[in-house]
Amino acid sequence: MVAGKTKKRASRALPPLEKRFTFLGDAVAAGDKKVLRSAQFEVLDQTTGFERNLKLWQKTGKPVDADLRQLWLHEMRQVQRVMSYAGAREVIVDILEFVEDAENFGVLLEHAGQPLSTKLLRVSRQHWLKNLGAPRPRTLFWRNIKRLVTALGIAHAQGLVHGSISSDSVMTEGSEDPDFQLTGFEWSLWLSADKSEKAHAKLGAHADAIRADRYSFAEDWRALGKLAAHCLDAVVRASGDVQALGRSETQIVLSTSERVFLKRLVSPTRMDSLEAISIARSVDDIIADVGRSVASRAGTFIMMFSQTSGLGEAVYAVSDGAVPVDEYRDQLEWVRADLDGGATLMVQRNFDPLQDKMHLVTSTMNYALVPMRQDGSAAWDVAVCSRAEPRPEALRIGDQDEHDLVQPIEVVTSVRHAVDTRARLGPDALDWSAFAAPRGGEGAPNRSDLIRRSLLLVQVIEAVVKSLEVYPVEVLESEQVSGRRYAVVRAQPQNERDRIAKRIGLTEASAALKRLFEDDHRDADAQWRFSQAASLGASRRNDVTATFADVQEHRGRTAYRLRSMKISLPTGGRCFSGRNAMPERRAL
Repeated sequence: MVAGKTKKRASRALPPLEKRFTFLGDAVAAGDKKVLRSAQFEVLDQTTGFERNLKLWQKTGKPVDADLRQLWLHEMRQVQRVMSYAGAREVIVDILEFVEDAENFGVLLEHAGQPLSTKLLRVSRQHWLKNLGAPRPRTLFWRNIKRLVTALGIAHAQGLVHGSISSDSVMTEGSEDPDFQLTGFEWSLWLSADKSEKAHAKLGAHADAIRADRYSFAEDWRALGKLAAHCLDAVVRASGDVQALGRSETQIVLSTSERVFLKRLVSPTRMDSLEAISIARSVDDIIADVGRSVASRAGTFIMMFSQTSGLGEAVYAVSDGAVPVDEYRDQLEWVRADLDGGATLMVQRNFDPLQDKMHLVTSTMNYALVPMRQDGSAAWDVAVCSRAEPRPEALRIGDQDEHDLVQPIEVVTSVRHAVDTRARLGPDALDWSAFAAPRGGEGAPNRSDLIRRSLLLVQVIEAVVKSLEVYPVEVLESEQVSGRRYAVVRAQPQNERDRIAKRIGLTEASAALKRLFEDDHRDADAQWRFSQAASLGASRRNDVTATFADVQEHRGRTAYRLRSMKISLPTGGRCFSGRNAMPERRAL
């Protein structure tokens, strides 16, 4: 009884959360008290001065509150372990602290925007989340889904099942760069504990309402698939069929790769791999597929000019003064006519959409293109000409890919005009960066990657050079004298080895044998192995070992006489020879 009174006094003594946090506006996501769901707020932490997100659960005033406190403290330890994983803070919202007052439990989160469910309700119709039928928003969406795949892979690698993936557990600012982060680990389960009593926090009966029927890694992937399908205005039936719902304002047509991916997550077969690396690779294939579709689909590119592009001077020079420098609208009309005559888009290989430029080249002009910037993000659905100049006589194309544009290019006059045009075109507004080849990885390779690739390249070069030290030879004559066997050989003319050697700057087989046997005789005493098989995997049973004896003429041709201690070489046949410097190593 005394202990119970002490707990009640301690609970009443907790300072209200309003003393520490300044609540910024209304709840970001309202909770449902009946199922113990949280309400989320954007707050200003007065102790640090930083904006945070605060999730609050109203206390029930019953004994289950003690069980809930134990659950959250338990999960805090597990989430802290997950956040120590490399790259976790990029894709998972960090839980900073467990807070509590007399009325609420709460967890303090890093500020990472708003829940996706709330963001979908609050963004305008022009936002990319509401225009997933267009290529650029679709690509951005799948890049965000890949972030969630990475986050789930990190959690699963730590033995943690999320158990509650939905649009409420994804945080985003809705920016033009991928920023989805996974949250909602408050109800996750730790499956890799040694004992069951360590794996689960003990909950009272009142918490059963928030429990799922079953928890597993496969259920997490299924929930992620349903979330992706919901955003794409589709649903995956129990049979695995993907059906469009038709609720979106813009039509979303799913590709075959997208349908296969959603079916794989929601309704997998026994042969489907539900592993993060494999799933992320499938998302990369979808992103590449979306990009390739732009080259053949109908639509329009949007282009505008910056104030410092030098358009007036360039058009004045090319038109021989016919278009004045100060007549901006006449210049744009001239550009439209120039583009109607045909344009080629030149894209740098290993293109970085945040830093690199594209070049739009016509018969008379060269336009350097950069993306339009919105809220600090690069949006390539509108290209901005940063520099316009007369086409030079020579173009550098060695490190660039060329794409002949067959779609029309709409030239707009201002940023507002560009935004209105993009909204009017909707899914028909094409993404310029879709022509860029996908980068090999996320960001530039680090020092370890460069060293690993360099060592691999050295090994490949060494293997190629060693393989070219195997010389195709032709056996011209074979004889036996005083119990010793001799063979007269020469380099086989017009062999495949010489064609490869010429391309990388190595000598032909005939020149190599002449240098070894005639010029310095440095390999005269070395043993040579002759084989009729060019493969290292072939049997060595019929190989012949021989040593150099002399240089001789054979029917007017220079040849080499070798002495064999075993069987004779087949006369008139083709062999492969190499130095047998190491008896344990196969030389063909």
